[in-house]
This record gives sequence, C-alpha cells and structure tokens, in this order.
Amino acid sequence: MAGLAATIALFPYAAGRRVPVLQWVDFAFHETGHLLAGWLPPMAMFMAGSIAEIGVPLGLAVYFSVSQRDLAAGGMCLAWAGAAAWGVSVYAGDAMTQSLPIVGGEHDWAFILGPDGFDALSATATVARAIEIGGMAAAAVGVLMSASATVRATRPAPYVVERRSSPASLGPDAADPWRAAARHPGEAA
Repeated sequence: MAGLAATIALFPYAAGRRVPVLQWVDFAFHETGHLLAGWLPPMAMFMAGSIAEIGVPLGLAVYFSVSQRDLAAGGMCLAWAGAAAWGVSVYAGDAMTQSLPIVGGEHDWAFILGPDGFDALSATATVARAIEIGGMAAAAVGVLMSASATVRATRPAPYVVERRSSPASLGPDAADPWRAAARHPGEAA
C-alpha cells in the first residue's frame, strides 16, 4: 500500500500531472458533486464539484483509518485526496485565463472567484497555491501513514516469555524435564 500511496503522490507533485486512472474517477466525483448540489444556490453548486473531488477520497481516508483501523488503506486514500487537491489547484489557478477545457457552460473557479462569487479574481494564484500546499501536506501525511502501517505489519511479533509456576507446584516430574518428556502419553503424573 505504501508504494501505491507514494506513486499517487508523485504523479502530481513530482511529475506535474494527474494520476492516469484516478483522473477519471476524480472527474466523476467532481461532476457528481455538481449534480447532487444542483438544487442549491449557484455558489454552493459551483463549489460542490471541487469539494466532492477532494472530499470523497478524504472521507474514505477517515473511514479506513478510524472505522476500519487500516492505516495503510487510510494513508493511500489520503494520498489520493492530496493528488485530487493538486488537480483542483490547477483548475482554480485557471480562473482568470479559463484556458482549460471544461464540461458544461461555466468555469467553476471563474464563478467562485469572479464578480458573482467572492469577487477575488486577483487572489487566484494565492487560492490555487493554498489548495496545492494543502494537497501536498495531505499526500505527504498519507504516504507516511501508509509506510508506517506497512513497516509495522512486516515487523515480526515480539518474543514473549511466558512466566511459569515454580517446578514444585507442577508435580514430581516438573523438576526433571527429561523424566516428564519420557513419560508415555497415557501414563498418569
């Protein structure tokens, strides 16, 4: 799991591109977020896509880590949430130029940061960088969680020495282990 978490984190933060298969899963969650929030005010509907894209893997990270006590899977999902955040940061950073291809009519982040939203298009780079840094932190913590769980799982169990009763309390053969070992299985002590 640690290798998978590291690979997921390295695609966006080292190679500067989305994770090949997860990019389509992220896209599906993004669009589903818009669909589920279609009845809400426009600001919430536009934000719901990016929130769902990051929120679903983040929710899975919490589920696996807390409910299932599986830190390896939780860490992998947290790395995935961090990778998804990188994609959202790229989308947010495109709010002023709107050069990325989009599905549908309006650029989410152009609305969110534009005059109908927070009227903060001048802060586009700052917002994008903050999302990227948050994602990078999530990815790093996810890789560390997964690696820690993997190391713990591969470590041999500690050798435990059982404390035994004194030989006198175990019967006449306890003081002589050779005599006890030589006894026939059906023979009484």
